[in-house]
Amino acid sequence: MKNYSLSIISEEPTPELTVLKIASASRNSSSQIYADRILLTTPNIEDLHKKISKKLHLHGIKDIQSQVTLSFANDRVENFDSFDSFLRYDFKVDPLTESLGIKWSFIFDSVGMGNPHLHCVSLRFADRPAPGALLQRMLSARAGDQDENDPDFLAPTVCKLDFADNRFATELFSVVSDWIKAQPRVEPAFGFMLKLKNYEGAIRAFIENTLPTVVLLAYLGIWLGLLPDSISNSVKYSVAWMIGGGAVFLLARYSAAGLAGILSTNVRRMSLVPIFQLTSGDGNRITRYVARSQKSAVVLIVTGLLYGLSQGVGAYLASKVLTHLF
Repeated sequence: MKNYSLSIISEEPTPELTVLKIASASRNSSSQIYADRILLTTPNIEDLHKKISKKLHLHGIKDIQSQVTLSFANDRVENFDSFDSFLRYDFKVDPLTESLGIKWSFIFDSVGMGNPHLHCVSLRFADRPAPGALLQRMLSARAGDQDENDPDFLAPTVCKLDFADNRFATELFSVVSDWIKAQPRVEPAFGFMLKLKNYEGAIRAFIENTLPTVVLLAYLGIWLGLLPDSISNSVKYSVAWMIGGGAVFLLARYSAAGLAGILSTNVRRMSLVPIFQLTSGDGNRITRYVARSQKSAVVLIVTGLLYGLSQGVGAYLASKVLTHLF
């Protein structure tokens, strides 16, 4: 019988290990997802850079390397080796901003054990995931696997900190969180959209559940009203239920689903307010968003009026059922 022993090797701070840890980010990392869609402009991004730098300076960190990545909707990517070079960029360009990534790197001994690490603060702002990147993410995932990065990938703002000391990470998370709370939110072009979005699920359920019922009752009312009086009531009722009742109900459910789909599509179209205000193209996108929101508002109003009219006519026709029953 063989004897097995467990050997524990401690990581003593050797020069080689220290160099290896400095050359690679800390193995411990934390991520914070922010669901708020804030308005991003060059001045408020610069303000964030100053707040991060100030917090690091308070901990005696002077040597900070910053990198910025600016991605556009036309597959164009601009990389900047410093925040100053990012600020000097000519933003009077037509491409639409798709995402913005900022990374601050510095060497710091966060636990005070004489064992410094290369730490990173990474922030990613995205209007929405790129369709190509999203498709690639879906195709690369194996069946049954759960990609834990999906929430980070889909969130408008993600902050990731590579640190060994949780207290230090909490301080920097607070800086980012306070900055986000102070930023203006992107608001829909029409104020009523906020309430409409909150009650979207209830409105969909109301449409999908009431329209088929009213349409079916209206069908029965019309059918019973058109049949000759010479036909007995029992035959009328049997024919009414057997001929077309099920088909009309299914058609009504299909129509209700279509109306609910129109509602969701236009609510989503009006709710996705662009978050970037960096380039000239972003300014044009805001203009297009307002125009698109106006069209969606008209579609919602017309759809609501048609739905209300159809429900009124249906309720009137459905009353004929009561006339024949009593």
